[in-house]
Amino acid sequence: MDSVKTLAANTCQMLIVDFQEKFTPVIPNIDGLLNRTAFAVQVAKMLQIPITLSEQNPAGLGKTVESIRSLVPESAAISKMTFSCWQSDEIRTALIAQDRPTVILAGIETPICILQTGLDLLNAGYKVYLLTDAVGARKELDHRLALDRLARAGAVIGTTEMAAYELVGRADTPIFKSLLKLMKETPAR
Repeated sequence: MDSVKTLAANTCQMLIVDFQEKFTPVIPNIDGLLNRTAFAVQVAKMLQIPITLSEQNPAGLGKTVESIRSLVPESAAISKMTFSCWQSDEIRTALIAQDRPTVILAGIETPICILQTGLDLLNAGYKVYLLTDAVGARKELDHRLALDRLARAGAVIGTTEMAAYELVGRADTPIFKSLLKLMKETPAR
């Protein structure tokens, strides 16, 4: 399994996992995680990177929080009952249909849905870039161990800003100017 060497917008897709109304209040630093995820989504949209949104049992946990939901088309949200997004037939079909081998991953909870999704994606031959400042969990130890396990399995561990600059790649483009404007409008954490 090759790891992500360099992110390229035309080979990436984004998967946002389970930032839902009833679940987010129990996650430490949720405002920072949502802020960084919203930033990543806006960068993906600027670069025309497809976005898929998962919702774990939305009847019980509610819809994706408004700050993220408002940034993506309604059709991007797919409900699931599996912890791994890859184990959901509908989400797996959506990811395969994008025909982009690198998945940029954000969401909650790191030791459950993010870990299982990341491992399944790696096992299926995808490259995984994990946005560490856009994933979280109720317990810090579980969060750190999941990040370590994903890194050892071949996922690239980075931040939203690292990914943004890598995806844009140059300072002499209109996209870079848009990125700078977005950075000025978005709090750092």
